[in-house]
Amino acid sequence: MTVRDIVRIGIILCPIIALAVVLGLSGTETSPGISEEAVASAEPPEISVDVAVARRRTMVRMLRTAGRVRTLRETEIVAGVEGVVLSSFVHNGSFVHKGDLLARIDDREYQLAYERSAADLLGAQIEYRTLAYLHSNRDDGIAGKSGILQARESFERAKRDLAMAGIRAPFAGFVANWTVVEGERLRPGSVVGMVVDLSRLTVDCELLDVEIGRIALGQEADVEVPGYPGRVFPGKVEMINPLVDQQSKTVVVTIALRPDRASPLRPGMYASVGIYAQEAAGSLEKCRCR
Repeated sequence: MTVRDIVRIGIILCPIIALAVVLGLSGTETSPGISEEAVASAEPPEISVDVAVARRRTMVRMLRTAGRVRTLRETEIVAGVEGVVLSSFVHNGSFVHKGDLLARIDDREYQLAYERSAADLLGAQIEYRTLAYLHSNRDDGIAGKSGILQARESFERAKRDLAMAGIRAPFAGFVANWTVVEGERLRPGSVVGMVVDLSRLTVDCELLDVEIGRIALGQEADVEVPGYPGRVFPGKVEMINPLVDQQSKTVVVTIALRPDRASPLRPGMYASVGIYAQEAAGSLEKCRCR
């Protein structure tokens, strides 16, 4: 028998041997040690099923954007008259009420001018009444001759300058950027600081024009700032700018934050904004039944 005959016999026997092995494995009905009665009586495992009811409602999705915190009221404090600062009563961060005195300029010169103008006005009033009594039947420009108009104007100017020697808060808020130093000379128009009202804060953010249809006035929003991670400051959509920026194709949206005197937010902070936007009505929501 040649090698070629041996190879040919091997090729013929290999499929027969493989088929015999497969038939032998399939003939095993049960594992050793397990009776057919045990297999027949075995119960299938329990399967837990959750029952839920689908309801139709408006789906809400969060629109994400970024913005800046700002205040609705802030103003620069400007010196109204020239003079040397005698006293400064506040510093950065001081809380003041409307009309509180922030600083006082040396007012001795303005006090003298006020008293002199008051005396001039009194003299002009006496002169006016005398001329009016003597010329009661005709009008010969009595007011001009008596000098009462000029005297009243000078009096009002002196009164205003004397009042401006005291720098006061225009409304309640916190003092910021205060630069007044006792002994320095201020000139009219010099900016000495600011008063910022933190009772009402807002966030200005931008949304794409294609997203504007998903929001409306009064919708709720969440605001977060990097300085206070994990803390959410609630607010609502207060204003939607009617104009679209032609370059960025965005619209400015203003979020009014919930009033909170203890809020740590400050104007100028970077903020992450999430607006709860309405989607199309009729979306299915699964309600789990218990």
